[in-house]
Formats: sequence, structure tokens, C-alpha cells
Amino acid sequence: MAALINDCLKKIVFLSLFLLCLVCSSQVTYAQEVIIVLGPNKIPINEYFTISVTLRNQPLQNLGDFPEIEGFKKSTRTNTTSRIGLGNKTIIEQTITQNYAALDEGKFTLKPFGILVNGKRIASKGTLITILPMAAEPTETTTPPVKEEPIEIGPPESKPLASQSFFSLETDKDEIYVGEGLFVRLAFYLHEAEQGLLDFYDFGQQYPEFLKKLRQKNAWEEAFEPVTEIKPDTIIIRGKTFLKFNLFRKLLYPLSANPLIFPEVPLTMNQQPEPLTFAAPAAPINLITFTSRPKTVTVKPLPPHPLSNVVPVGQYKLKESLTKLTYRTGQSFSYAFAIEGEGNLGAILPPVPPAFSGLEIYPPETKLIRNKISGAQQGTKRFRYNLLARQPGQYYLGNLFRFIYFNPVTSRYDTLRSELVVKVSGTENQQAAFHPEESDPFYKLIREEENNLISLNQFNEIKLYTNVVILFLLCVSLFLFFKKR
Repeated sequence: MAALINDCLKKIVFLSLFLLCLVCSSQVTYAQEVIIVLGPNKIPINEYFTISVTLRNQPLQNLGDFPEIEGFKKSTRTNTTSRIGLGNKTIIEQTITQNYAALDEGKFTLKPFGILVNGKRIASKGTLITILPMAAEPTETTTPPVKEEPIEIGPPESKPLASQSFFSLETDKDEIYVGEGLFVRLAFYLHEAEQGLLDFYDFGQQYPEFLKKLRQKNAWEEAFEPVTEIKPDTIIIRGKTFLKFNLFRKLLYPLSANPLIFPEVPLTMNQQPEPLTFAAPAAPINLITFTSRPKTVTVKPLPPHPLSNVVPVGQYKLKESLTKLTYRTGQSFSYAFAIEGEGNLGAILPPVPPAFSGLEIYPPETKLIRNKISGAQQGTKRFRYNLLARQPGQYYLGNLFRFIYFNPVTSRYDTLRSELVVKVSGTENQQAAFHPEESDPFYKLIREEENNLISLNQFNEIKLYTNVVILFLLCVSLFLFFKKR
């Protein structure tokens, strides 16, 4: 009997030690941290406001949407990973940063929000953001600027050989209006005779330098995806054949009439004295630096207009849709006002119809579809309004919905207006409530979803109670073990 009791006690101690390991592991897991970091809340209009999600000692499996901020437009997103050494420990941090471009000066409220990170909602209290006027450009002095030396990568004894290839900074226009898109590209042209003689050298380390040198303080930037695979195009220039490698692309929308100045940009390549063969021994690294020519693009102010400071710039056309043209008072209906074309679609704000007693108009649902094709941003900005008929009559939607913009091709302001006419019959109904369309999947989902509140700290509470129970069992097991000895 005593042997049986001792055997049971040993099993209990083993189980307790196993549970203790689980407790310790849960504490180690707790070191895995996810935080939200907000950028400075007082910035000039030509700088980004940022929201960053930082993960420590855990991989990013899935990430929810960053919040929308009234008065701002989402711009580029960056993803960086770093290692931090603390004594004999190493912390791995991954940071995802969303940039926001302000549409106007003033004070804006970032309401409390949450972001789903690896299935868990991380909350932030928000902040008050103050957008200041554009920072003044530094004044020029009589002292000539010091020319930056190209970054030296590789052995100092490297000597460039003669080359017919060249590195070029290209823009699709030499003169643009404020707010008009400018396509910027860095391309390397490899001469046909030098194939096998020139190779890209440590391109991943040079790419961030392209970003720094081509950044413009007075322009809104729409970046393309970073270059991961360089595929050349064959072109002929002055009777010579070249392979063209597009290394960097982005779209710029100037915010003021200051010129866009692009400095020289260096590109370091590895040059061999002769084409490599499998039998030949490895040749020493011989680096050659190609430099693009500086370029300045003139930015013209928009012609005088009462809305010249806020009007979008681009080439647009209107597409609208309505389920039908006749309704009765008390009926609700949807109207889609879609702006399609080429320009800075993200900066387009929804048309605000004037107050009107005959039709009650609700804030629109916005959808943006855009594609960066052939150096231009094309797409559609769609606004879907819900309306409620209050009074009988005939309503010209062109008096309610319009979009004013500046066309840089014709150098004129233009207005897109609705051409639809809605007829409402019946008696006046000021007490009718808004009833969404049955076909709208959003409102169907509301009827199906539960409205029970779920605590955000529920998981932490469960883990706390579990640890308490495990600790209690461990204490009881140790007490019984020492009592029987």
C-alpha cells in the first residue's frame, strides 16, 4: 500500500513539474510583444503622419487594416526587421509602418482604434494631429555646395574600364502643374557588347540610397512596389542596341509651385575585363560607378479660380448608375457617382450635395480601384449614396452632385455633373425612415450577426485563472509529497 502511495505521489510530482514548465513557457510567451506606435502629432503638411505596428520575438502571420483618418490619405507602407542585442539576449523586431498624407492644414482627431495582428486586436487610444504649413526650404548661400562623393563599395584599388553603358534618370514631363502627376524612373542601359562584362553589385544596399536622393519635400509620393526581379527590355538608341533595366519608379504630385530638383544618383556595378567562362578562375572585383545627370522639372501654379487650392488635377470622366428613375415618397434608393480617369485618385473627396428638403441624402460609401500602368495612375473612385424620397417632384441630380477638376492637357477647369433626373410621386412624407436596399449585403449581414459584447481582455483573464489553478495544484502536490516522506 505504501509503495502504491509513493508511486502516486511520484506521478503527481512529475505532473506538477510538467505543469510548472507550462507556466514558465507561458511567461516566456508573454515576452512576445505587439505594440502600436504613433508618429509625431505636429508635422508640416509635406510630411507623413505614421502609424507603426511593432512585433517582438514573433513572426507576422496576418495583419488587419490600418485605420482611415479623416483629412488624410493612406500612402506608402514599409516593412523593416531589426535585431537588438541586450546582454546575452537578442530581440528580433519587425515594424510595419503606414504613411498618411494630409490633405489640408488644421487639427484632426485620430479616434481610438484597433488593428488585428496575428488574430489578436491591438488597441490604441488615438491622438490629436496638428498639420502645420509647409516647412520653408533652406535658403541658398553664396558658398558653393559640396559635391557628395559616391559611396565606395569594395576594394579601393578597383579601377573602372571604358564603358558605353549609362545610367539615366527619366521623367515623362519637363513641366507640370501643381497637383499633376509626374512619373520618375531610374534606368540602366547596358550596351549589347558588354553583356557578361557588367553585373549589378549589392543592389539591395544601393536601393535605399535611390529613395533618399529622389525624395521631394514638396510633393505627394505614390511609390511602386520595390524591384525584386530585374527584367530587361531590348531597345535601339542611335543605331546601337541596349538592354534597358528599370531599377526604380514612382509617381510624384507637387503640392506647391516650387521646382522639383533631382540630384545626381550613383550606381555601382561590377565590371570584368572579359566575359566570364566556367573554366576561367574567379576574377577580382572591379567596381565602376555610373552617375545619372541631374534634372529639374518646372512646376506651374494653377490658373486663378476660387477653388484652385483644393481642386483635383487630372483627366477624368463621369460614370453614374441608378436602379430606376421613378420612386414614391418614403422609398429609399442608391445612386453611384464614379469618377474614372488618370490622376491622384486618392486625393479626390466625395461631392457634398447642398441641403435639400425633397431628398434626404446620406454620407456615401467610398471605393477606390487604381492601377499604376505605363507610368500613370489610372482607376476609378466610386461614391455610393443612399437617398430617401421625402416630397413628390422632379429632381435634377446635376444640381446636387458635381465634381470640379483641372485638366492639365487643356489647361482649363471643368465640371462633371450628373445627367439623371429622378421623379418622385405620392404625398409628402416627412416622417419616413431610411430603409436600405434589400440587395445590399452589408445590411443583410447585420440581421445575421450577434450583438453580444465580447470583452477584449477575455483571453488574458482565462490565462490568469489557468495559471492560478496550476500553481494551486503544484502547491498541493508538493505539500502531500513532503508530508508522506
